[in-house]
Amino acid sequence: QPPARRLLQEMKASAERPPARLRIVIADDFVGLFADLPELAGLREIGEVVRHAERPADERALAGRLAGAAAVITVRAAFTRFPAELLASLPDLRLIAVAGTGTQDVDVGAATRLGIAVTNAAGASARSVAETTIGLVLALAHHIARLDRAVRVGEWPQPLGCDVEGRTLGLVGLGRIAEMVERFARGLDMLVISWTRRDAAAR
Repeated sequence: QPPARRLLQEMKASAERPPARLRIVIADDFVGLFADLPELAGLREIGEVVRHAERPADERALAGRLAGAAAVITVRAAFTRFPAELLASLPDLRLIAVAGTGTQDVDVGAATRLGIAVTNAAGASARSVAETTIGLVLALAHHIARLDRAVRVGEWPQPLGCDVEGRTLGLVGLGRIAEMVERFARGLDMLVISWTRRDAAAR
């Protein structure tokens, strides 16, 4: 990803004795997200890229994978945690890049104290989540899941669903996802009401 690449290039340029090859570890790509990603070629220009296609068994196994690594990309931080003790055992580590939105499974305070930058892909899944939310609203209004189950066992129920036009959708919080949901819902002629604690009076 461009931010990670830029940071690694700056690290390489500014180091007094840069290693022959930076070691970049993709720690837990058990979903295959990075299997054939062409953007990895950019990272290979500045370092050795090692991809692990399964979850580390435990923290000790993760530490072994990350030995000597300058950067780690984690696909599922919820399964691959970075507590302070682990970070302290990795003196070469300078970057943790979370290929998702959350950094809650990284001890960011400890990383900061150790000079390790932590990045994420904020907003990466916002549209998918917003579209899924609208899909679930439509499924609820038209009994899609229940009717699908019934038809599969030979039944043919005919409940009355309802159009969403004119219906009220309430949103708690107005982050990126909710703002997209609001836009999609208005496109379906729904009435949207919302509450947010951030800039509440202005918004």
